[in-house]
Amino acid sequence: MTLLHPNCINFRAFYNMIKVNKDILSLAFPKTSRASESIDEAKKILIQKEEAEKDMTLISRFVETTSKEVIGEIILKNLDLKEASGELAYYLDKKFHNQGLMTAAILVFLNEIQGEFTHINARTLLSNLASQRVLEKIGFKYIKTVSSDFRSQDSTFDTKHFEKILN
Repeated sequence: MTLLHPNCINFRAFYNMIKVNKDILSLAFPKTSRASESIDEAKKILIQKEEAEKDMTLISRFVETTSKEVIGEIILKNLDLKEASGELAYYLDKKFHNQGLMTAAILVFLNEIQGEFTHINARTLLSNLASQRVLEKIGFKYIKTVSSDFRSQDSTFDTKHFEKILN
């Protein structure tokens, strides 16, 4: 498994992964799920991610298998460079769930950003037990549950908040 910068991703590979997983991405990653509309939309979203990295408003790494298949993405958003903090978000192609791949990928990602960032937050939908297990396995500590914290598709959802301090 390799973590790749957005400018190293094949547009078609990104498009195909999003298209297959649109049902699970549309709720928590509505902007990303728009990439399933067309190759051009996928290209536009990848370019936006590259620009956000240059502006230091977002860090994005795509997870690629040894067979060169794009299977997910790890994002550090809501960056506060002064506080050396950000919010972790991630998704994984559903056919790779429950194999430990995202856990391993996030550990590599956290190692990559260590030194630049020290305080990482994450939140999951209350119902996303698998994502909560991933965070706990890599040392995130549960902080609190927040009601109606996440808005998507004209609905609000309860979330669980986690944090990790990087040494």
